[in-house]
Amino acid sequence: MQRGHFVSNIHISLEKLDQEYPELELASIEVAFDYKLAWSEGIRMFPALKIEKDILSGVFLTRKAIRKFIEDHLHH
Repeated sequence: MQRGHFVSNIHISLEKLDQEYPELELASIEVAFDYKLAWSEGIRMFPALKIEKDILSGVFLTRKAIRKFIEDHLHH
């Protein structure tokens, strides 16, 4: 599979979760253009999702893993 497939998993998962949870606020960092900000936020690998101090990153992020990470934080 190509890298783009995994990146699109994040976008698809976030779009669906954003519809389900309107209180979800999303911000994205384009690492290629703002690597200093990404580094200062603790992002060492991408794609990555960060909520508070927790980071989920990896080359093979599944929709299930993305959903669990976000839902775990929404239900705190």
